[in-house]
Amino acid sequence: MLLLINRLLGVAFPHQRENLSSCFFLSSAGCRLAARHVLCINYVCNKITSRIKPDQIAALREAEGEEILFLFQVNEKLKKLIKG
Repeated sequence: MLLLINRLLGVAFPHQRENLSSCFFLSSAGCRLAARHVLCINYVCNKITSRIKPDQIAALREAEGEEILFLFQVNEKLKKLIKG
């Protein structure tokens, strides 16, 4: 379903990994996906957390929650449309 959502959003999938030891959808500019898996949304590496203030992390977590809610809502609507 997540890949379908991305295709509907116009995301072009790569033909191969940019980095063989990394995620198929990760490019040098970041994630290629517009709609990401919850694990990817919630992941914040130490490079980021060590450079930003706690209140900024809180704002980031709030945005993550909104993204997850929106993705859930889109996923549920699509499931209903597909089932008829």
